[in-house]
Amino acid sequence: MVLWCSCTRLCGASLRYPNCRSASLFKMMKFKPGDLVRVKEGTHQEGMPDHRVAVIIEKAPDMRPKSLGASDPEDIMQILFLGQTRPLNFHVMFLEHFTTS
Repeated sequence: MVLWCSCTRLCGASLRYPNCRSASLFKMMKFKPGDLVRVKEGTHQEGMPDHRVAVIIEKAPDMRPKSLGASDPEDIMQILFLGQTRPLNFHVMFLEHFTTS
């Protein structure tokens, strides 16, 4: 299987490189409903609490590309912050798995 990396954030490349090490790390960091996550520092959205800890509820409802830019709808997650009642949508590039260490 050939892995593709087309993100500038992980490997600094804007082109696709087969078997890129960053792509394999990215594949391992997939998010799924039920995962406890933290929104990365430097990211802000209206209604987000200071603690930044949330649980992934599901992939966000289908949104048209005009509201997402060039993002793949599969990469948008609906998350619920601890202590909140209204879920928010975030792209996976702004999420990290929550760990206590």
